[in-house]
Amino acid sequence: MNTNVIQCILLFLLTTSFVPISNGMLNIFINSEEVQKLLGLDAELYYVRNGVINQHALNFVIPVSSKIDSLHFTWQNLGNLALQYNVNLDVQQREAFEGLDFNISKTGLVPTNEQTFSIHMPCKGFLSSESDVLISINIALIPIPVALKIRRKKICMKIENTLNTQAVDAVTIRTSSVKIFYYAAVCAGILAATSIMCIAGVYIRNKQPTTADEPPTNQSFTSFLPTTIRNPTTSSSYSSFRRMPSYSLIEEPLLRCKWSNYI
Repeated sequence: MNTNVIQCILLFLLTTSFVPISNGMLNIFINSEEVQKLLGLDAELYYVRNGVINQHALNFVIPVSSKIDSLHFTWQNLGNLALQYNVNLDVQQREAFEGLDFNISKTGLVPTNEQTFSIHMPCKGFLSSESDVLISINIALIPIPVALKIRRKKICMKIENTLNTQAVDAVTIRTSSVKIFYYAAVCAGILAATSIMCIAGVYIRNKQPTTADEPPTNQSFTSFLPTTIRNPTTSSSYSSFRRMPSYSLIEEPLLRCKWSNYI
């Protein structure tokens, strides 16, 4: 069935079947903005209109999305007589909600000018649930008091530790930033040390002496010769040679003999 047709049927049922309750003049309804938010319809939904109760609207349970934290109702005393009221809220699975309360006092007088009151029912977010909500509005009408029971089904969705997750994410980001800084510093140090070692290796290699096969051109070959001449009169030099006999001792007597013969 077309969605527009369903909405029209729903709107017809919710805005018909009024039952008069007294001669008191009372309006209780939700405005078009609230109906649009809850049902997607552009209309006002009356629970009591000019002192007449809408039974279909009271019997209809309206689901409330987890994104909606407050319900809004508009009411007004149209008569000259003061109308006392008493409101109450009955919610299943209260542990799924945080701060269930009205923004008006639970007892008082219905305002003579049109006013809107709210019921706050935010979800805590740690539990997924569908809770039946019963809003009781008791009006001291004359001659018969009226008790209105408005029903809602509030949906709550579990959120994985939103605040804690944000705090943990912030700490993780800070920790990650510190780790990244340290890693970068270590990598920079390693890179600097490696560069220094490479430069030192190249420098040492360039400073190494050349091999014997390729003697340097600026070195004289005579540098390998001894710089001083050994003294031939040293005992070490004589010990290395065999002593030869002296011929002067043999020839001296012969010379004497010859010299005497001449004389």
